[in-house]
Amino acid sequence: MKILVIINPAAGRRLGSPLEEIRRALTQPFVDLSVHLTSGPGDATVAARQAVAAGFDLVVAAGGDGSINEVANGLVGSDVELGVVPVGTENVLARELGVPLIPGSACRYLLDTMARRIDVGKIDDRYFVCFAGIGFDAHVAHNLSPERKSAMGAAGYFLTSFERIAGYRKEPRTVTVLADGQEIRSSYWMILVSNIQNYGGGLKPAPQASLEDGLLDLCIYPKVGYPATVWQMLSTARGRHVDLPGMLYLQAKRIELVTDPVEQVQLDGDPWAGTTPLALEVVPKSLKVRF
Repeated sequence: MKILVIINPAAGRRLGSPLEEIRRALTQPFVDLSVHLTSGPGDATVAARQAVAAGFDLVVAAGGDGSINEVANGLVGSDVELGVVPVGTENVLARELGVPLIPGSACRYLLDTMARRIDVGKIDDRYFVCFAGIGFDAHVAHNLSPERKSAMGAAGYFLTSFERIAGYRKEPRTVTVLADGQEIRSSYWMILVSNIQNYGGGLKPAPQASLEDGLLDLCIYPKVGYPATVWQMLSTARGRHVDLPGMLYLQAKRIELVTDPVEQVQLDGDPWAGTTPLALEVVPKSLKVRF
């Protein structure tokens, strides 16, 4: 088996580099192992595409959900399999799917796992595996400095959220949704289009989502007062927010969003250059994975 490990040198560095542990776990008689250290944004996607052209069987993304996103963007539509060694900040995908969080154990897990095909989401020419965020969480992702994220991990998101929420909520916000032909208009402060159930911080905004159902799950959090906002988040931790007043939850193959004002976007937890309006669609069974 020809395996390429694509690793973000900064991922997990607070606990020391996981690279040697990964090498040891993947050094097997049946494995031809190569390693690529990423040099900046987008490099993992380029390396994954080159791996497809070079005939690799399996490409392992060693990093967080953002690293998985970049590698997946180079593999979608091919027969090359994606594996995951979670050494990022939140590791949302790995936690949901039961991938071990210890690098060596994750490597052994992926070697023992059968490959299958999953859905991905798509905006323009960019894919996402976990979710797309529009509204406050994207605002936080765009304003969280790399230095704070590296130094504080998940706590950096909470601190930036606390600093930004008052200013963000001052402006009224409305969204017009077209989901498989159904049009809806709503207030909002956060919008998530999910391919998986979970989110960072222990939240479960898309309790009906599946990587294999050919659908994306849309959850719109309406703007409410601060006590009700806190209750929205507490309910989301249990996946029970979908029945709260004003909450919109639906599943669709294609979702179009027009927001007022124009909003930033995050994909799989990392800022994306695009803004609203957006058209998102599911690409069924387009990524071959080992998790």
